[in-house]
Amino acid sequence: SGDKHDLPESEIVKLFDELNREWPNDVNVKCAFIKYMGSTDDKVSANIDRILSLCKETLDLVDLDQVLSALGCHKDAREDYIQGTIQSENIDQLQTGVKADEGSEQEKKAPEEINDEKDHVKDTKALEKRKSQIIEVLSMQLTCQLLACPCDENAIMSKWSQIRQFTDPATDKVKKTARNFYKHKTLWGLYLSRLLADYEESPSKTTLQSISEVCDLLGWSHVVSRIKNSIIMTRFPPNYVHL
Repeated sequence: SGDKHDLPESEIVKLFDELNREWPNDVNVKCAFIKYMGSTDDKVSANIDRILSLCKETLDLVDLDQVLSALGCHKDAREDYIQGTIQSENIDQLQTGVKADEGSEQEKKAPEEINDEKDHVKDTKALEKRKSQIIEVLSMQLTCQLLACPCDENAIMSKWSQIRQFTDPATDKVKKTARNFYKHKTLWGLYLSRLLADYEESPSKTTLQSISEVCDLLGWSHVVSRIKNSIIMTRFPPNYVHL
């Protein structure tokens, strides 16, 4: 009846828990909730452990290799590759069923019980959607890892490498996460480059002050002086209200 975001957070969490119990292997349900929990910095900070757990559950359901391999194919060949993986999986399931029939009673399974745990994409349209979901989940996972205390540096680097397999860090979906990663790793050149791109896209006093802080760390006092004494006063004078 109303927009779901009009519901209080407790009701949305309750709704997700119900849906997740009913469809525990539904990637779309999990991704929608991850996106909701990552909608504000406050939500992320308050739910780091739960988001990390949910991200892992979601990625465990996804066939990352299938998606990466399909994306690596020429666009005209992707559909054939996807259909080929589905056919191979069907054959594997049949073979598993035969082996179970030949085994002990405990090993036997009815055909309907022989299901692959991975949620494979079925066509190129689903491939693009799944790629977008994976990027969002990986980005949220890294965001939480950066906020966790203490940080697991090996896990952070591993997740960063994984993100780069699926997308360019400069893309809109991960640019905020990339900026936080650069800051965490004190990669000031890359961090400053990201801040400058953000400022060019959407000028704000806060971003300009962050640029000034990085320039100060780099010892660029002449740039800091110009920002504080000229640019800020010109672009954001006293009593200025940014709408």
